[in-house]
Amino acid sequence: MSSTLVPVELKEGASAQVRRLMPTAHQGAIDPFVFFDHFQAAPGAGFPDHPHRGFEALTFLLSGELRHRDNMGNDAVLRAGEVQAFSAGSGMVHSELAGAAHAVEGLQLWINLAQAHKSMAPGYQLPVVPRRIVAAGYEMQLMVGAGAPIKLQTPCWVAWLDLAPGESFTPDTPTDWRGFAYVVHGALHSADFAHAIAGEGLSLSGGEAVSTPCGARVLIALGRPHGEPIIMRGPYVD
Repeated sequence: MSSTLVPVELKEGASAQVRRLMPTAHQGAIDPFVFFDHFQAAPGAGFPDHPHRGFEALTFLLSGELRHRDNMGNDAVLRAGEVQAFSAGSGMVHSELAGAAHAVEGLQLWINLAQAHKSMAPGYQLPVVPRRIVAAGYEMQLMVGAGAPIKLQTPCWVAWLDLAPGESFTPDTPTDWRGFAYVVHGALHSADFAHAIAGEGLSLSGGEAVSTPCGARVLIALGRPHGEPIIMRGPYVD
């Protein structure tokens, strides 16, 4: 059964404000997803050097520019409408900072690695434009899934969806997958009448329909659960 997910507001990094959907005191992981932030940072601010381990991450930018640098030698700029990914694997250090000219706004999602992949070498996937799909009632930017540009170790489907007023959408995923939708603009209803407004989320099962009375811009993430213990220690997922 779907439920409404209510985030908490936090200050993180250097002058960054985040709306955290998970993990919070009231909401744990939704296997395989362990972390989700809607972040904003002033020009030149963001997230200075910090370590990670044990998961993969997607960052989708809504506005501005975000520079990624890491200890593997990668140095790239993520721009509005693009997505990037990294695998922290056995461990990495990186920074993500807004450009000097404009504030930045984006979404970041962490996907747990199965225990068998926790010790894999870290890696980075350069910023790309998601696969654009236009159909009656919606426009979608597919980041992860069939024909999408980002490849992950965990089977997932992740998309940015612009849904017209009065329309519904059903992700084409296995019914045993689990995940959520996060509303950036508008309002969203699940098939069993849970609802979320801008800044809130809905827990979802694979193949579950969502609809909107007034139009909605949302991120939807669904994936195959690992069914393994999740141990989070700040930036590490063991």
